[in-house]
Amino acid sequence: MSSFSDWRVMPAVALLAALGLAGCEQKQQQDHAASKAPKEVEAIIVSAESFTLVDELPGRIEPVRVAQVRARVAGIVLSRNFEEGADVKAGAVLFQIDPAPFKAALSKAQGDLARTQATLFETQATVK
Repeated sequence: MSSFSDWRVMPAVALLAALGLAGCEQKQQQDHAASKAPKEVEAIIVSAESFTLVDELPGRIEPVRVAQVRARVAGIVLSRNFEEGADVKAGAVLFQIDPAPFKAALSKAQGDLARTQATLFETQATVK
């Protein structure tokens, strides 16, 4: 029985193998024919143009010299008369400071001076 089934299976296997090989050969011929056909491509005309190359990189800069702008006296700043980073000249008014406390201090000092002068005058009168 074994020889009978081998005899019937062998021709079937041979037929399938022949069909498979024929199919592969046909596909190779189609691929070969397709590779001979010209392929579509895009073409552009090259011309010289000027362009600016820009490369932005993160970083920090540090000045060689640092100038601190400060008021020379204490007080309430009413206005700042310059812009940060702008050039300023010697003698330019940079800040306006509230004059009221300074006027009060001047009046007090003038009063103390007048009282001391009066005491001096009185003491000189007593000595004579």
